[in-house]
Amino acid sequence: MRHNSCFSVQHKQLSVDSAFCKEVGTQMNPFYLQVYMVVERIPYGKAVPYSQIARVLGHPRAAREVGRAMRLCPEHLPWQRVVMADGSISSGGHADMRRALLEAEGVDFQPDGRVDMQRYGVGDDALWRP
Repeated sequence: MRHNSCFSVQHKQLSVDSAFCKEVGTQMNPFYLQVYMVVERIPYGKAVPYSQIARVLGHPRAAREVGRAMRLCPEHLPWQRVVMADGSISSGGHADMRRALLEAEGVDFQPDGRVDMQRYGVGDDALWRP
């Protein structure tokens, strides 16, 4: 996690400072905050599927809710590192920018346009340690 993180996990409970609340609004869904905490931990040059984020948060069937959270993702988070389970980039907007950002991080794409998740994926432990 970044040293200037405005939220932290302690036994799966969120602690949010006032600056972050002002940025995203005080009525932020707690699940979304957890999603953002996981996204912040995705290493440079790696990619993680929506479904993996849902699973490490204890909601294995909530991949679509993770996608909704990503639509509101704070700009300082590495949003480009979240992809679909098969390594493809979602068509929800900014797909070309997302691909360019991942390529700038050294992520290669297969001929069919997908990220090789065997090579660029990360384990659950790297994302969430309660």
